[in-house]
Amino acid sequence: MSLHLSPGTITRPRDAGAAGRAALWLTVPITILVTLTSVIGLFAPGFYRDPPAWKIQVVAQDFVDLVLVLPVLFSSGVLALRNSLRARLVWIGTLSYLVYTFVIYTFAVHHNLLFLIYVAALACSLWALIGGMVTMNCRDTMNQFVGRTHVKVVSSVLIVQALIFYLLWLSDEILAALAGGMPQNLEDTGLLTNPVHVLDLAILLPAIMLSGIWLWRKQVIGYVLVAPILVNMVFQGLGIAAIMVFSQAAGLPGSLPVATIFLALSAANLALLVWYMRGMKPVAP
Repeated sequence: MSLHLSPGTITRPRDAGAAGRAALWLTVPITILVTLTSVIGLFAPGFYRDPPAWKIQVVAQDFVDLVLVLPVLFSSGVLALRNSLRARLVWIGTLSYLVYTFVIYTFAVHHNLLFLIYVAALACSLWALIGGMVTMNCRDTMNQFVGRTHVKVVSSVLIVQALIFYLLWLSDEILAALAGGMPQNLEDTGLLTNPVHVLDLAILLPAIMLSGIWLWRKQVIGYVLVAPILVNMVFQGLGIAAIMVFSQAAGLPGSLPVATIFLALSAANLALLVWYMRGMKPVAP
């Protein structure tokens, strides 16, 4: 096996196509595993043994996974198997959201009978994500955008959003530390640390920031990462909105105005994603 390089082109290894399709086929077990966890979490009374404020957030996440995330994952996986680059980018972004979600399930949900299913869903999602990324022809992907993409606008929106959430999460943590206590959300949920803050501050927000910077500089990796990052951000907003609505309905701390804001943010990111991918070259007949 060899990798042949020539100026401006990259030829993938011969087995990259097979490996990429194998990663796409992981969509099937992921769909089964996530459907199982979501249905049980939603419809088995008393299944979760977590404090009420945290349990309702997990149930809301089950709803989002079942009703929104899985249909997008499955449909984009099917279309990606038919060699749709747009679908492949959406599929990768959806996988990144599932990895994020099941890191939280495995580390922050009270141990229950589904623990090994959570681990299996995390493993399949993670390795599908890795397989999907390493088998992409990044140069060819960038070439679908070059000359047709509103680089500065998309980059600016991503960077601004990352900065806003950095300020929100850091202010929450720093103010609590200065007061010698812990953030209110930890007192409400009974968690030792906030897994959302950990994942956002360590992984997601840097990824959003860097993808925006790389796209601004018109680097290959920026063109490849922006669409999956936007897909992840759409689901993040929908997830937070669902948590607010479910919490309010259960008589727990929750804000419908906050839910409305995050729904609007998801809609804006979805519009930005569509606009960004409309900049891709038309598919040849």
